[in-house]
Amino acid sequence: MEKKKILEYLAQKYPTLDYSYIESITDRFFQLIAENLRNGDRIEFRNFGIFKLKQLDERKIFNPHTKKLQSVPSKSIPFFKCSKTLHKLSA
Repeated sequence: MEKKKILEYLAQKYPTLDYSYIESITDRFFQLIAENLRNGDRIEFRNFGIFKLKQLDERKIFNPHTKKLQSVPSKSIPFFKCSKTLHKLSA
């Protein structure tokens, strides 16, 4: 589901709220998740899942163009793990 469809759904469900107000709330919600991930925090929604940063270790790769080994530095990537409840719903 795209963000636009979420906004349309919420606007239909809550017709007394202005569309721009709903949009600002959802924008702030997503900004809050991004800010907390940037700070290294973990975000947990019960019965939905967990957003966290996953640390990837430094590794060696083979560059086929130069035919040499190169090292890829360690990095953090965003990661989502769904809850058991959500996993059962999708199965």
